[in-house]
Amino acid sequence: MNSKLTCCFNYQTLTIPEELRRWKIPAEEIEKELHSLAGDHASDQPVENEIRAEDSVRCQCVRCSDPDWQGRTVLLYPGRKLPGAEQAEAAVLGKKAGDCFSCTLGCAEMELKVLEALRRVEPEIGPELMWILNIPGVETVEDFFRWYHQQHDPERRQKAAFGIVGFWMKETADRSEFYIDQQECREWCLLRGRMMFQSLLAGGIDPRIPEEGFDILTDEQAIENLAKEQEPRFRPFLLYRYLCEKDSYQVTQEEYLEVLKQAAAQQGLTLEEAKQKSDLSLYQEMKYQEHVFYALSGEAEKELEV
Repeated sequence: MNSKLTCCFNYQTLTIPEELRRWKIPAEEIEKELHSLAGDHASDQPVENEIRAEDSVRCQCVRCSDPDWQGRTVLLYPGRKLPGAEQAEAAVLGKKAGDCFSCTLGCAEMELKVLEALRRVEPEIGPELMWILNIPGVETVEDFFRWYHQQHDPERRQKAAFGIVGFWMKETADRSEFYIDQQECREWCLLRGRMMFQSLLAGGIDPRIPEEGFDILTDEQAIENLAKEQEPRFRPFLLYRYLCEKDSYQVTQEEYLEVLKQAAAQQGLTLEEAKQKSDLSLYQEMKYQEHVFYALSGEAEKELEV
């Protein structure tokens, strides 16, 4: 390529925003997870005391102005305010199994007898929930906190480190100097525009339908619009390629074809069919960025909060 980075900004001179340095999992997140797990393992239990909101109540109609309701089972869910059942839901509150009460359900006046009430009960967040979860080595809430950190801390640190690398790369791309071959840039963007056009059509989205107005775009117009959206990616691509060259990291045609063969086999395509959906340039862009982010993540981790 003729286009290239000519003067690279030194990202190490940047002050990293404090929010990007944070990665530690707050206790509130783990407590929320425990409450969510308790809810997942809740069970319906018979209500022995007075019925309250959120209970599920099974009643029988013992008297009604509409004879068709006589003897029928009526289910009430107090607190949900289902249309037509609001008055009955309110009337059942405070009742117990075996109690009778009068209410209005829809347009009918009736007397209902409470047969059964169930209440959603969550296990206590403590040894009971730990026993249900059955996580090896986790018997107490403190054990769960420790286990949660073991499971998630490495990923959170890496994600935060990638956030710092992303900040470095954005600022470097914005502040560095480039030589841009405009025709080369246009072809680079058009390639991605064509690929995106086909991908959107295959996914059931027609990019020829305009966001505003009623005039349907031609294929070429839609591709041109998609290509313009790719322009902000060109300079970062040149930056990633520059940094990879400094690292002596290369993405070869042979490597690309081998990966493409494997992808084609998995998707039941021939190599030629797979080539229609991809390009070496796209693969290079992905691998260059991946290499840079992983290469700099160790340096970025040193900037994370201790």
